[in-house]
Amino acid sequence: MSEKFWEDLALNLLEKNLNGDSLNSDGLKQLFGRRQDILDELNIEMDGEEVGDLDRRSTGGAHR
Repeated sequence: MSEKFWEDLALNLLEKNLNGDSLNSDGLKQLFGRRQDILDELNIEMDGEEVGDLDRRSTGGAHR
């Protein structure tokens, strides 16, 4: 596995975080692009229930 892949993935995730973008199944598929096998190994449920405002639900609204 290429170190470049992981570097690009980390930078893309950081960019999404800084922009306040959300990740859904389509976003994850785009991020992992040519390495869908890794995404499959993570066993993330792609047909799960949508959770709105995850930050509020996980921290009770308090910013850390």
